[in-house]
Amino acid sequence: MVKEDDLKDAFAEWLTTTSLTPEMGTVAVRPTRHGERASGWSASALAGHLGAVLSAGGWSIDLENPQVEIGLVVNCRSGLIAWGVSHFSEPPRVGWKQRSPTQRPFFKPVSLDPRHARLMLNLVRSQGVILDPMCGTGGIGVEASLMGISSLSLDLDKEMVAGAKENFSWALDNGATVEAGLQVGDATELPNILDATILEEINGVCVDPPYGRNAWRSEEAGNLFIRVCASTRKVVGEGSYLVCMLPCEARDDEKIYGQSWSEICAAMEEVGWKVNDKWLIPVHASMVRVMVLARTA
Repeated sequence: MVKEDDLKDAFAEWLTTTSLTPEMGTVAVRPTRHGERASGWSASALAGHLGAVLSAGGWSIDLENPQVEIGLVVNCRSGLIAWGVSHFSEPPRVGWKQRSPTQRPFFKPVSLDPRHARLMLNLVRSQGVILDPMCGTGGIGVEASLMGISSLSLDLDKEMVAGAKENFSWALDNGATVEAGLQVGDATELPNILDATILEEINGVCVDPPYGRNAWRSEEAGNLFIRVCASTRKVVGEGSYLVCMLPCEARDDEKIYGQSWSEICAAMEEVGWKVNDKWLIPVHASMVRVMVLARTA
């Protein structure tokens, strides 16, 4: 648990680096908890500490209709706290927030949510081509093209590639500014099937492996995932990021593909990817998904 005095000191120091002054009007701190709850971590209590600093500095607190809003985000699992000035009354997500996979010409029940695809693309932070080696219905490529990001998608299933092609055409008709690359291919054989020119441009990976009802308990599926990790590592340069979505049981989020989380991390590092962090994303009562961020080891 963070110490109250340390939090107040850090917040007060941050205020001195901003252009915020009490003359700007009333203020409120809006707390948000990211992830599951944890004993001793109350977002509202932490917001109260920041409010005390503001009050002591001459600010007038107005929780109903403030002229200045300061957002506070608390991640209980990692022990991270962040704050900043809110510049929008609500997240600027008009369009993609309302979009769903069912609006595309080709979709399956397990198609990736556009919000998750965008989060993955933002975490990769690629300045080149982003590779999706197991594209399925093409959700990552669709969002990449709508965001103006170059991408290359592959899948071993010809039906999926044909469907993803329909979805990429749909994206171009609905505001996409970049055409997504697409081909049939084995995600475990990337160095042997990708053209040499594209290999020079790939510097980020987003992968959403299949997660059917049996996949999250399957050691075979876990072994396939590690083989894909090894294959992608061979086609990216140093400093590249990989973001993936893995399935696990809701009752034990430390168990992935029938293996412990530490075993998954060790296996990924052995093939060249060092895990930076992970976040839980609920799916239904018996399963959650884990979004994993890794960087070349």
